[in-house]
Amino acid sequence: MKSKLILILLLLGTIGISAQTFTYTGIDLKSEHVKKKNVYEWTNIVLANYAHNFSGSVHSIGVTYARCKLAGYYVNAMLGTEWHFANISGTTDDYFVTNETSHPYFSFGGGGMIRMVIPFYAYLGAGYAYKALNYKTLDGHWVGHVNSWYNPHHCAYLEIGLMGSIKGFTIQVGYTGLMGEQFSQEIKVGLGYAFPDKKKGGAQ
Repeated sequence: MKSKLILILLLLGTIGISAQTFTYTGIDLKSEHVKKKNVYEWTNIVLANYAHNFSGSVHSIGVTYARCKLAGYYVNAMLGTEWHFANISGTTDDYFVTNETSHPYFSFGGGGMIRMVIPFYAYLGAGYAYKALNYKTLDGHWVGHVNSWYNPHHCAYLEIGLMGSIKGFTIQVGYTGLMGEQFSQEIKVGLGYAFPDKKKGGAQ
């Protein structure tokens, strides 16, 4: 799985470099007026995110902020939709539990991005994630799952993805791999808006 991430990254980088070379070659052949018109501007992107983790069907929501010219950066924070933490010691082997579960989750991270060609961006990043699996006991408490990779699960993650903007409307699709005791996968999507920096004194 890690080798696949590396191969995808190399592919995105090759496409991005090729696209940039083609763009600048085309601009050099045009007039000075067209050159100025096609100069890349700093673009800000704000997205609302939803993610689904396939290990335990964890759902989370969050926000991404990105800023890019030819290259740039992004930051992201996600929060799970279930928040019952284990409040007694021991594991599910020590108590009678119900079928009611909770998957507390949060993550934060960031990374770099490149403008492959207007209006598409590719990004690669890393961060920290916390993910647990807890069960409700018969007396109303919450206890952690017996398997250590579930409870608690502190880990680093790597992610790659694409963003595309049309007239400001922006869509994001990404893949995340959580590198804990047990590898888990997550798909992230986002919807938002992209806008350039405000002009100052009539010039960008």
